[in-house]
Amino acid sequence: MAKKLVPVFAGRIKRSDGISDAGLKVGPKSQAAFNEYSKKFKDNEQVRITVTRLTKEKIRSIVQNNYYQGVVLKIIAEHFGHIGPGEKEELADSLRAMFLVKTTKLGLQVVVSTTVLSTKLFERYLQAIRDWALQEYQIKIPLPNEVEEEDEFTKI
Repeated sequence: MAKKLVPVFAGRIKRSDGISDAGLKVGPKSQAAFNEYSKKFKDNEQVRITVTRLTKEKIRSIVQNNYYQGVVLKIIAEHFGHIGPGEKEELADSLRAMFLVKTTKLGLQVVVSTTVLSTKLFERYLQAIRDWALQEYQIKIPLPNEVEEEDEFTKI
């Protein structure tokens, strides 16, 4: 017996005030596909809609990203003398190409964006960079809890 194909549409839970009365915000492609699919139903026909969480883990945090940009990339860039416009982005691209490559179902290799990493995976990525920098170039990159953020008084 053949399995019945069930279409899947993606969206996000949205609340105007962040707390009450949730709505579903569907992306433009899913919205168009949903509109087309819904034509097979009669007006006011009852349907079942299932909502499934797509991300179970938190996506990398702003604090992690600030540490990555302001400590990890900065220290490596300074070591190599990269301080020009665009060079920090090139360094980030190169590190991703070294440590964030995955093979697709088609056998193609793609570089993963850090914006889709969970906090755990992003920390593993940061650790891989710290290990590489220390082993290959003797660059000691401090851990996040070993770095103090600048405040208005340390700039004086």
